[in-house]
Amino acid sequence: MKTHLLILVLAISLLGLFSCNNDFLNQNSPALYTLDTPLEISSQYPTNSITLHIPNADNENYYIRTQPKWLDLSPLQGTFKDGKISLLYTFQDPGFQMGQGYYSANLTVVVEHVGYFQLEVRYGDFGDPTNPTDTTGTTPGGNEPNVDEGTYLDLQGTVIDAAYDKSSDQLVIATESPNQLVLVNTSAWTKSSIPLDYTPKCIDLSNDGKIYVGYTIARLSEFDLATQTSLQEFDLDFVPFDVAAGNNGWLYLAPGGQNHQSLHCLNLSTGEMFIHNDDAQYEFYANTIIKKLKGKPVLAATRTELSPNGLLLFDISKGMPNDTIDYWHASFEHLWPFSGGKLFLGGFNGEVYFMPDYEASTEIKLQLNTYGQLSYVRPYPIDMDDCDTIHSLFVAEGNSYFDDTYQQKAGYIEQFDATSLALQHTYRPSPLVIDQNGTSVEAYQQVRFVFTNNAGTKLYAVRRIAPDFNINQWSVEQIDIQ
Repeated sequence: MKTHLLILVLAISLLGLFSCNNDFLNQNSPALYTLDTPLEISSQYPTNSITLHIPNADNENYYIRTQPKWLDLSPLQGTFKDGKISLLYTFQDPGFQMGQGYYSANLTVVVEHVGYFQLEVRYGDFGDPTNPTDTTGTTPGGNEPNVDEGTYLDLQGTVIDAAYDKSSDQLVIATESPNQLVLVNTSAWTKSSIPLDYTPKCIDLSNDGKIYVGYTIARLSEFDLATQTSLQEFDLDFVPFDVAAGNNGWLYLAPGGQNHQSLHCLNLSTGEMFIHNDDAQYEFYANTIIKKLKGKPVLAATRTELSPNGLLLFDISKGMPNDTIDYWHASFEHLWPFSGGKLFLGGFNGEVYFMPDYEASTEIKLQLNTYGQLSYVRPYPIDMDDCDTIHSLFVAEGNSYFDDTYQQKAGYIEQFDATSLALQHTYRPSPLVIDQNGTSVEAYQQVRFVFTNNAGTKLYAVRRIAPDFNINQWSVEQIDIQ
């Protein structure tokens, strides 16, 4: 069957149709050009292409800085050819209707060495737009973007770590500047906070409702999640990098900032700290990640600054780990267990591995068994959570792994079947309208942590406005699971 492909040509003259906001014309800021007349896309063509013609763009590089939530565009970066680019688009139903009868949002194209070009895009029943008319004139700054910002709560400060207690629907977020724990009751969608005396570094939650906070100094705190009160303080002889509640009366800590360290084990009843007597080949190095496996008396660890980083398993059935450590001399990037600790997501490219059983073996194994592979929309997985109720994984993804690197596009959260690893649904965090030098801009988000409730009905995305916009603004969004 033949497909009729309509090419929408938007001929834009840099000096004629766009007006320039002179506030941007200085040596340190790019020029911002806005177009008052919107680009109207007919709903008769949910998949099509748009050709943008900006003569002064010549053969410069570009990237899409903001785009409508309901429109997938590609490519999102590239190079103009003689002032022209063609963008393929596909309409994505956002699940809501606009009161004016069409969807409306801003599209911003950044052209290297030229400036920012911003126009309103509308999608609706506009008939057959085979002959779009040229438009001229605007006032600096353009109109207020009309976007759905979703259901969210603002967060003060910079998010450092987060954990979620599915049994009580409590999300705990550690921030600096201010130093605090933010507690979000996700059922009531309210928040409260616990001030901290020091800058947090890592947190974990226990099954009996305790919060454990490691700091950027040699200190550890224990709080009660229900009453939000301090229970115990512990002085340490190291700065912790990671902490894991054993749910057995013990807490396990990985020292940060130093090499040739060992797993530290804190007896919470007595306050005594024990150092596991590791063989030299199993020593911890700076930035070792530790995780308690769900439903198993096993602690998993990986040493992120070694190559290969390796997988270490500790038997913690008696609190103090067994002297024998199971070790796999293999390379992977992440340690995100799921399916009751039977599998873990480990690869940048979506590799899923079987989690080995602890066998108290001194043999060094050289290979992990691969279970399968996920296929991502974005190239870098940032965080993962699983939901046993609906048997699904949720992976937060970005265009860069590093927190402060420009993303150039919105983050995604993808839902996969936990057995077949098939993609089930894709979610995009809602944009926010922000002020950029006096102009309202639709800013896309970067997801740093993702969690699901126990019922499998809600997603919670701890997110920030992407670093591209040079604003340190964090929030947590509630998203309905489809």
